[in-house]
Formats: sequence, structure tokens, C-alpha cells
Amino acid sequence: MLAMKILANRVVEDTEKVESDLKDAVALMKVTKLTTEQLLVDLLRECYPNLPGIVVPTMHPRIKAKIDTLLDEHRKAENEPDPTWHAGTGPATRP
Repeated sequence: MLAMKILANRVVEDTEKVESDLKDAVALMKVTKLTTEQLLVDLLRECYPNLPGIVVPTMHPRIKAKIDTLLDEHRKAENEPDPTWHAGTGPATRP
């Protein structure tokens, strides 16, 4: 899920979804303890072994920028409580 969030490519004008993806990814970073550039790149390489542009130092600029943004946001959220999710309570599970 974290690898997918890193590669999410939303339309910039859809700020609500962009912000939601960012918050989700930071929460997943906290849960997984994958909080360095190298760990995130390793995750991408494991999940998407044939994806071009995920080899440091020739990483695709968009992927590099996304990882840098996530690392910055993670640092800002270090003092916030760890995330909690409640499976089965979202709108998709309601009758």
C-alpha cells in the first residue's frame, strides 16, 4: 500500500485527494518504520521490480520529489500520535 501511495499521481488541482494520499503515506511510513529514502526506494524496487526510474542516483525526478516530500511530512508529524485505523467502519462497508 505504501509503495502504491508513493507512486500515486493525482491531478494537482485535486488537492483534497493529494493531501489524503500524503497523509496516508506518512501514516504508513510510521506503521512500517520505513522512514529513510533508501528504505522507501528498496520498497519500490521490491514491489515494482520492472519500474524504470527507481535506481539511486538516477531516480526519476517525480519519484525523488515525492519521496522528499514524504520524508519532510514524516519529520513534521514525528510528534503526532501513531495512526489507528478501524477496519470495517468506512463508507464502503456501510449498508
